[in-house]
Formats: sequence, C-alpha cells, structure tokens
Amino acid sequence: MPKPRKYQPLVDYLNAFKGDEVTLSYPELEAMVGPMSPSTRSWTYWSNGPYLNTKPPRWVQAETGFATYFQSTPQKVCFKRRKP
Repeated sequence: MPKPRKYQPLVDYLNAFKGDEVTLSYPELEAMVGPMSPSTRSWTYWSNGPYLNTKPPRWVQAETGFATYFQSTPQKVCFKRRKP
C-alpha cells in the first residue's frame, strides 16, 4: 500500500517510541509532518476502520504496530500499540 512520504517522520517516531500509548495534538503532528488540511484534521481521517485503506491509520498500523484513535476533546490523535 503506497504511503505519502510526508508521514515518514511519524512512522519513525512511533517505531522509536518505547511505550504502549502516546497521544499527539495536531500542532505536535504538524511539527512532524507539516501542515494538515481540514480533511486530515477530521476524526474520519485518523480513526481506524476497514474503509480507510489508504489513510495513514492503516499503513501506520502496518508499519509500526500502533492503532490510531481520534480524541475529540481536545482534538488529539492517540496511538496505541497493538498487542500480538
């Protein structure tokens, strides 16, 4: 599955992260990947789901073992390491 090179710093960060869960705000994500459009700031973009085959959560999970979850208040994205 092709992935935008833009998200490689996020993949690298998660692969180096030693804990099982990390929550990042949009400013923290943008510091890694650059500006995000309104559509990439939506819960549908960052929520896991089979209908999001080309969205970052699917390949981030495949490359890092982290599942993504959107936290609406405040708006943040939570990355949780999946257990084998």
